[in-house]
Amino acid sequence: MACSPAADEPDESAADAVKVDTSGELARKQHEVNVAFARAYTPRCTVGSTSKPRVLLTGFAFNATGQMVSELVPAARLSGRAPRYGEVAAPASQLAVGTRTVHLAGADGDVEVCAMVLPIFWDLAAALIAREVETFAPSFVMMNGIGAPRQAIWLELGAANLAALTDDGSSHLVPVPNGTNDGFAPLIPSAPAEEYLRPNLLSWSAVALAGRAAITRLNRAAARSEAFGDIVQGVAFPPYPRGGNAFVCNNITYTVGYLMDHPGETVRLLEASHPSPGKPSGLDAVLPASHSDVPRVFAHWPGEVAGGHVAAGAEVMAALVGAQVGALQRGDVPTRGDLAQADASLRGGATF
Repeated sequence: MACSPAADEPDESAADAVKVDTSGELARKQHEVNVAFARAYTPRCTVGSTSKPRVLLTGFAFNATGQMVSELVPAARLSGRAPRYGEVAAPASQLAVGTRTVHLAGADGDVEVCAMVLPIFWDLAAALIAREVETFAPSFVMMNGIGAPRQAIWLELGAANLAALTDDGSSHLVPVPNGTNDGFAPLIPSAPAEEYLRPNLLSWSAVALAGRAAITRLNRAAARSEAFGDIVQGVAFPPYPRGGNAFVCNNITYTVGYLMDHPGETVRLLEASHPSPGKPSGLDAVLPASHSDVPRVFAHWPGEVAGGHVAAGAEVMAALVGAQVGALQRGDVPTRGDLAQADASLRGGATF
């Protein structure tokens, strides 16, 4: 599954809470399983050394980004299978979490990496990331998903408070329209209007340059051939909001970023349209401490990396991470994504 389906461009009138439609039996059961899993989840990434930089790295189950993350941190390799149509998917079968201490080019010394391969489920993925942020206290959060089969790596300048009205990776849960924004629902009801768009935070030039250099190096390697460069076509900054980027990728980017910047504020997640009697209707998420100065970004990767180029893709991913860690070590203060940096021609296609 790509990061989002095609959709019309949104307006900026998000007002109500996103809820998933639980009117059907399978949707209700899937929601109950997701909420129970999120409420019982215990963070799995522990801090081995307070002196080392810590990176939280995420990808999605059953696509190239989950494979690349697992390549870098084998302990986060997924062992479950993709859900079959008509069955309730167990979140545990869509999740893998592990840690590894690595040395990354561009960084000074070792880096502790908490890697997560996440279920492509509305709000659940964001809730799980937030729990790991709370305990792991990362120096950098890099989230990843796939876009078109072949494209540049799109470093998202920001995210928008909107969700497309489409079912997620479980095939059962879809947001309910709120009547004010045709085709979309908002993600966080309490977010102020001025935060409809939330820029990401990154050392943009340093990270992009490192990614481009790694792609060029790998493309020149005899063992790789030029096919890798045909698939991974550089590094670019797309504009936002884009109606096609309103799926779970945008969900985690906006929600996690909002929580990081709003310590102590409770955000309601995993809300049901038809709550089950006697069972929780959702989950309250909150980060007690501020992480507002921690760089965070979402990267869209070409899906065809999964076709024999996972190891090379993981090398590029490591280069992006190492560049940001190194920039922090050098005192390069990350900046909020600026739409003036965007390539306006990158609007996405049928898979965005």
